[in-house]
Amino acid sequence: MVSYPKSTGQQFLLHPISLKEVARTSYKDQAHFTQTAYGSLMEAACQFEVAKDLGFIDVLQLDDILNRIAPLADKLSALRKSQLNRLVNKLSTINSKQ
Repeated sequence: MVSYPKSTGQQFLLHPISLKEVARTSYKDQAHFTQTAYGSLMEAACQFEVAKDLGFIDVLQLDDILNRIAPLADKLSALRKSQLNRLVNKLSTINSKQ
């Protein structure tokens, strides 16, 4: 059995990825990056569910967290859809020129 420490009140710092690097990649790569970010967000949501089940946070805290995650998930989904649409449009333009 794994033993989890109680929260010390410390905040975890997230190190953002250089968005310039993402901007230089292809639309396909950008969509993949966005899908990975979405998957990580969903994984974090699951971990908060586990934290509630283990008693580290209560239901109200979980609801607050999930209510903050939902709009982020929606934005990531919309971004990925936009990236894939740009890819399709670019491919259509290339195919029409041939």
